[in-house]
Amino acid sequence: MSSSNNARPKSGGNNNSGMRGMPSTSGLNPYGGGNKSNTSAVSAALSNNYIAALSRGFNGTAQSPFQPDGSYLADPSNVFPASPYTPVGDLFMAQHLRSKFQQAPAGTSRNTTVASSKFHHYTAITNIDGKAVESSLHRALVTQVLRTTNRFNGKHVIIRRIVDAPAKEAHCVAVIERLKHFRHPNLVPLHSITPTTEFVLGSHDTIMEYRMIKRAKSVQEAFFTPRGLTSAPSAMQVSGSGGIEGPSAAIPTDITEGLLWSIACQLIGLIRTFHDVGIPLRGLHLSKLMWLDVLGRIYFTGLGLMDVADPLPNPLLPQQLETHTKIDIQSLGLVLLQLATQSPSINLSEGRAALQRAQRFSTTFLNLVAVCLEASVDINSLCRGLGERMSIEVGHQEGNADFLLSECAKEVHNGRLMRLMIKLNFVLESQDANEYADASDRFTLKLFSQYIFNQVDEQNRPRVDWGHVYHSLNKLDCGSEELLQLISQDSSTVLVVSYRDIRSMLDKAFEILQQPGHDMSYAGFTALQQLQQPTTTPPSVMPPQ
Repeated sequence: MSSSNNARPKSGGNNNSGMRGMPSTSGLNPYGGGNKSNTSAVSAALSNNYIAALSRGFNGTAQSPFQPDGSYLADPSNVFPASPYTPVGDLFMAQHLRSKFQQAPAGTSRNTTVASSKFHHYTAITNIDGKAVESSLHRALVTQVLRTTNRFNGKHVIIRRIVDAPAKEAHCVAVIERLKHFRHPNLVPLHSITPTTEFVLGSHDTIMEYRMIKRAKSVQEAFFTPRGLTSAPSAMQVSGSGGIEGPSAAIPTDITEGLLWSIACQLIGLIRTFHDVGIPLRGLHLSKLMWLDVLGRIYFTGLGLMDVADPLPNPLLPQQLETHTKIDIQSLGLVLLQLATQSPSINLSEGRAALQRAQRFSTTFLNLVAVCLEASVDINSLCRGLGERMSIEVGHQEGNADFLLSECAKEVHNGRLMRLMIKLNFVLESQDANEYADASDRFTLKLFSQYIFNQVDEQNRPRVDWGHVYHSLNKLDCGSEELLQLISQDSSTVLVVSYRDIRSMLDKAFEILQQPGHDMSYAGFTALQQLQQPTTTPPSVMPPQ
């Protein structure tokens, strides 16, 4: 528990305008040690004055406390804990989860210069794929993957460059119009397709833009460790390309049957989204799948690639649609088989023989793989047959979502408190504010900062009390009417002031710092504000001479 009786003030009375200077004996530290105490003995009966202030508002009305943007919290009593005893673990998400969110891309990257103004909406384009390589999905394709940011909306995107693959403008428009509206939790959306000779001069390329899935890895990187590579996998596998291009030997990683059922349910749901509207998915391949471990989710990253490389007539004839939907189901079976046998190089012709090597899995799962490889059923029949597994998968995903939501909720207010601390430090540390060093408001803010961060214990050792800092900043942010006692460093001055008054001082001091030129004195500014806002304000207390 992060709390200390010596490090926390008791609530004062209901007078929110009382700042009084009181003599005090000298001591080592005004906030702890020896017989010193930083608590006010004004009144112990109003220890819940903080909660009372939250419910009735600043002036006894229904007005709610401040938010950092100047708006108000609808129900502040439910926003953050009122108890002064808060475990540090309740203020931050789990470290293993934070590490997954903050994981840096593997490999090295370098910028690619694109001189054409046609791509001016991109910021620096980073080559994360090394060089253009032959695609394992379609041997006639040579692709390169890059990462960039759209300067107009700030979104991170992945660019797949199909090298020397001239495509007609009309065909690219038709493909993007057919596919750009598809959204699914397991799909990386396709944003645009652009045939051009200006991306790399002298090369007739087709540029495909996708959304970037941060911290996602290719299935090959997530479940197989490359052995035949001379360096670590490139950041292409982490950032959204969809896999290691080309064959490679692999060291198998343990893949459970529960994980395979989860992947199967997710991909079947994705395929059904397309088949229900009469469009084949096309391009489902191990190298075009990504795995995001923190969500337990698989993503398909090859949308539209086969439509550009091997165009189909539009609209498709019924026989053609049936053929390509069967290919989608066979591709699903092959992906599951490659993962189950931990052999990414297996092809369809080896499917039956490979199933004999996957005896550690249940007969039900092996039957699913066999049915997919034979493409003897359509996607709707697969969904009906997997109803039980689908319900289990929904339960797992919802449970994981609840866990992530609870972890992220621990830090939902950190940005608000950080903004408050930044404002406080701007006022206290800005060189331009030194001319107001003798102002009573700034002196009070300085004592408040010391009250938060200069706590010590009985042996005069620094007390790192997260709970004290957390609740003090929250009271300041909401403008609580609770009183606290501030003691100067030399213990010659004691101020009794409410959090509401300190918040008002902070807002005024920060506003004057933002004024261009600062040609108005602090005292004059305060007087002007008092004229504009005819509310009761605390009297000024000059710092000790």
